[in-house]
Amino acid sequence: MSAIAAGATLNWLVVAANGGMPVDPVALTAAGVSMPDDRLHIELGPATRLPQLADVIPMGVFRSVYSIGDVLLAAGGFWLPFAWLRRR
Repeated sequence: MSAIAAGATLNWLVVAANGGMPVDPVALTAAGVSMPDDRLHIELGPATRLPQLADVIPMGVFRSVYSIGDVLLAAGGFWLPFAWLRRR
């Protein structure tokens, strides 16, 4: 649960600081996708606050770009069922 809480908090921080989730155009190109057409994502630029928490990790296999918060959310969500089963 700690990884999920940390990931959600990191994502919330960068979105709150920028009014949307910044996405690195270079990472989008590396992943082979275009900028999401929604109100949540914005282009990462020089004025972006907390750019290290933005969507900057290209995952070509999944055709998407992720943030460190997304990675923590996924890791926590993947590990959580195993932790519950282990306690029984």
